[in-house]
Amino acid sequence: MRYRKLDENGDMTFGHQQNDFYRNVPDAPAQAVSTRLKLWTGEWFLNSQDGTPYQFQILGMGKVNNVEPVLRQRILQTEGVNEIINFDVDYNPNSRNVIVNSSIDTIYGTSTVEVVL
Repeated sequence: MRYRKLDENGDMTFGHQQNDFYRNVPDAPAQAVSTRLKLWTGEWFLNSQDGTPYQFQILGMGKVNNVEPVLRQRILQTEGVNEIINFDVDYNPNSRNVIVNSSIDTIYGTSTVEVVL
């Protein structure tokens, strides 16, 4: 699996040739999980069906029980992910952030993912 690295601001890295990519390492599927969780359904113009269904299944009154199953499913459907080892979702009402912490087993080994949504 080849996956372009992101910098500390979440932008794709360029100018370092092959050093701008993860190749067959646990960080490749981990970064794929992170970017997939940040992608909202309908946001990507090449495939408006892809994305995490925040508007339809997560956000809104009475949908709090949907959060974990939907996010777990999104992680497990990521290329290179075998299973979820640990999974935790923390909601901070003051900052209105959701932090997803997960340990995943990938086809290349284990990795951790922390995503602030």
